[in-house]
Amino acid sequence: MDENSVTLYYSLTSHVEIPVDSYIEYQGERYTLFVPENFKKKGTRNFEYTVKFAGNQEILKKYKYKDISSVPYRLKFPLTTTPQLFLKLLVDNLNLRDSGWVVGNGKFKYNKRIK
Repeated sequence: MDENSVTLYYSLTSHVEIPVDSYIEYQGERYTLFVPENFKKKGTRNFEYTVKFAGNQEILKKYKYKDISSVPYRLKFPLTTTPQLFLKLLVDNLNLRDSGWVVGNGKFKYNKRIK
């Protein structure tokens, strides 16, 4: 998967904290700061920053894909389904920890077993 991110490099004369979960909008897309900024102090008054804002697919790295149809949730399970139902399960997993995720409209043709 290609990396979808915006990286900022800049220098300041004083330290500025950018909170995790801050975001920017660039070319109509939202990029979020998931890890604290990386800064290096050069001398007494020069701070060099590297700040990486990532796209929404970075959220998928935070959670495990689980079968939530039974309790306790299973991490290992066979799944033969349509792409629409696969996405519905993904959205249900995301909504366990976050809210507002919905499956959009799309056309898919093929079913495939995912192990």
